[in-house]
Amino acid sequence: PGTLVLKTKAPNLKQSGQWVVPQRITAESTTGFITIDFTRASCAHREVAVEAVTRSGWIRLLLPDGWGARVSPSSTNTSHISNRAPETAEPGAPTVIVTGHPVSGYIKIRQRHRKK
Repeated sequence: PGTLVLKTKAPNLKQSGQWVVPQRITAESTTGFITIDFTRASCAHREVAVEAVTRSGWIRLLLPDGWGARVSPSSTNTSHISNRAPETAEPGAPTVIVTGHPVSGYIKIRQRHRKK
């Protein structure tokens, strides 16, 4: 309880739309893509822990404006982790703490681009 587990060996898996964010998320991709889209999600936690493991796939986290994201120092192969979200969340907004373990895949963290 309290943990969302996302695993795929298939091409794509997407967690998006309106959903309630648990305090902990585990994402594992052997191949293909996992997208975790927080932009319409509801989150009552100050911090959300995301453990991301990918072998040759991609894991992408999309954050709404105001949220922050930090890559945990216990992450491995950090050259395959890209964080384009601010590290500090705005007051009252959550921070996503990502522990990443990409083998030859990539983990991308960014805020969703606004449509104009």
